Amino acid sequence: MSKIASLAEALHQVRRRAEPLLLRVAKRGDVEFIWSCLLLLTLFTLTRPMFATSVAEEVFGAPVVMWELVNKDVQGLLRAAQRQRPYVPRFVFVLVPTALVLLARIDVRWSRWEASNALRALVMAHVAVLTWAASTYDYNMYFNQGHWVDRAALVALAAACWWRPLAAGPFTALSVVSLWEVSTIGLGHDDFDWRPLVEVMMLFSCFVWLSFVKRLNTRHFIFLSLCLVGSYYYAAGKAKIFYGPTWSWLFDNHTSNLAMAAWQRGWFGFLEESTAVAVTQFLRHLDFTSGLYTIFIAEAGAILWINLHPRLTRWWLLCAAVLHAGIFLFAGVCFWKWIAMDLAFWHFLRYGGAQVHKEVFRHKLVPVFGLVLIFFSVERTYFNPTTGVSWYDTNHNELYHVMAVGLSGKRYEVDPNFLAPYDARMTQENFCFLTDEPHLTAIYGQTGNHKVLTKLADARTAQAVENVFQEHKRDCRSEAKAAAWDKLISSSFSNTNLFGRKHRWLSWIGRPDHIWLLRPSPKYQLQEPVKRIEVWREVTLFDGESVLRLDNKMIHEVEVPLAR
Repeated sequence: MSKIASLAEALHQVRRRAEPLLLRVAKRGDVEFIWSCLLLLTLFTLTRPMFATSVAEEVFGAPVVMWELVNKDVQGLLRAAQRQRPYVPRFVFVLVPTALVLLARIDVRWSRWEASNALRALVMAHVAVLTWAASTYDYNMYFNQGHWVDRAALVALAAACWWRPLAAGPFTALSVVSLWEVSTIGLGHDDFDWRPLVEVMMLFSCFVWLSFVKRLNTRHFIFLSLCLVGSYYYAAGKAKIFYGPTWSWLFDNHTSNLAMAAWQRGWFGFLEESTAVAVTQFLRHLDFTSGLYTIFIAEAGAILWINLHPRLTRWWLLCAAVLHAGIFLFAGVCFWKWIAMDLAFWHFLRYGGAQVHKEVFRHKLVPVFGLVLIFFSVERTYFNPTTGVSWYDTNHNELYHVMAVGLSGKRYEVDPNFLAPYDARMTQENFCFLTDEPHLTAIYGQTGNHKVLTKLADARTAQAVENVFQEHKRDCRSEAKAAAWDKLISSSFSNTNLFGRKHRWLSWIGRPDHIWLLRPSPKYQLQEPVKRIEVWREVTLFDGESVLRLDNKMIHEVEVPLAR
């Protein structure tokens, strides 16, 4: 017993001496900061799946999408009660934490947080971009629905966000639903264009719901937001470094091929071929330099620039915006939402929120914590960066042209924007799933095969391309996607034959396109009813001096009902 008593006394002495040390550690500013961030990050991680609402196609066939979603949630709860099984409502869940904050009578105003005016400007910049993108899309001729109530509700919630930040949760949930409308037709569509902005708004919504935690303040939200945004760039840069043979994207890839592919698809299509060739040849000299800039300055380097010094963070945000501006200039792919996000954060850090950001760097462990967060963010659940932002740009291209055949038998090229709000998906023109014929490269001449890249770089004749094709061809046919395509085309053009294009004024106030084309050719503009849609595939090769057109043939057709 004496040994047990001695051991107990020793443990008591250790605890008595350790408690003050633990209390001192817990009260350290950097430890408190990290714990506050972990609390916010935990709620953010747990609620993301519910924000990313999965919406069935038939829901968008209803006049009011919100009502259909609420009705589905109620029916789900009733079925769960009958079967005695748990059910989490995917859309109305945002009302629960919002209602709890209201019932707790917590006065959630912008003024409760430090740098309140600058914080409001930052958040409202994200709100404005998402509102523009999610409420001004063209009338949907596929569903023959305008969803006017949903648009009005989104605009009203955007205005409410300016008044009270508590509206951010419902606004974000509805904007996600509206943005996902283009992805519910069975063809698939990447949300990379807008995902980081929505993620920032999700994080802010959780930040607002945790308003009862008094120590949680603007600096915690800003720190995690920058890490979140940085994780997207870091994941893209890391993917490029390790894509195929390590460093092959930097040393073997020619991003200048992207400019030529974009010209063939219609970007600056009014230029003469000789001019496009001259521009591509000039850009070829900048391939390695632009690759260094992309990886080390704008993308993978983000992990350092965000966590070393406030000035470097501001500098990096401008460099990231410049990267997107360059992509738009030479390829016509406009990441305008990303540019707006980068500039909004830059403005916050440069002006009203500069002092708040400096407070982050006052804690020595916090930048280390930021490095760890971004480094381990790839394929984790707390952040959700797109990891596959890497490919090789070849000099081979497979172009797809959608042609409308009128009653007279005359053919008109269909502008991808004619099929808005599915214009981004149509503009990508990756329609290999419509044919049994194998293919070699994807949109913009992309490939994931390093051998294909190097062999095509040496190809100068049709026979050389055929040899590569026979060795590396791939099948892309998808019956499910082909059926979805046929349904989209048949319904959209059938409704257009019957009703014409409705509410075309929306395109006057609509958000900028994600992929731009400036191709001068006769377009279908309701000259006559359409009886058939044809898809033609054109195969080309840029040999360094000119564009060789190797093949051009029809691969698919869809009959369009003239009346129902």
